[in-house]
Amino acid sequence: MMAETEAGWETEENLSISDMPESLADSINSLFEVINVVLGSFNNFLQWAVGLLDLASSMLESLEQTLGLVDSNTELANSSGNLGYVFDSINQSKEEINMSKQMIVFEIEAVNSTLEVINSDQEPMGSNLGQVFDSLNKSKEEINMSREMVGFDIGV
Repeated sequence: MMAETEAGWETEENLSISDMPESLADSINSLFEVINVVLGSFNNFLQWAVGLLDLASSMLESLEQTLGLVDSNTELANSSGNLGYVFDSINQSKEEINMSKQMIVFEIEAVNSTLEVINSDQEPMGSNLGQVFDSLNKSKEEINMSREMVGFDIGV
């Protein structure tokens, strides 16, 4: 996209929203607003998911502490070896929760990065629009990699 000026043609890096037809500028601003709302909502959901994983981890730790008290006070509780299996299962669950939290934190960082690009100065049109879509694609790739690590086959 090029704009004609008295001095000649400007590159898209110099093109600003004010140089564009009003309807196109309005459409681009509306697109930024929609992306901002969607990513903001997604970010809130991811924050909620981290909180839920923290709660699950806390509950597992409480269960582990309670079972530790039962184990130390009762010979019968661990006579069959089942309590050791329970402890192993709890530890594995806690590790999986921590891995999930780390992946979600990476997704939150990708979303926040994209939101920063969108919410930065929207006046220079050429470079900012490219950054927004580059950032969105990067976020999409990171989310897909996270899903693959967890075992989801669904791509975004």
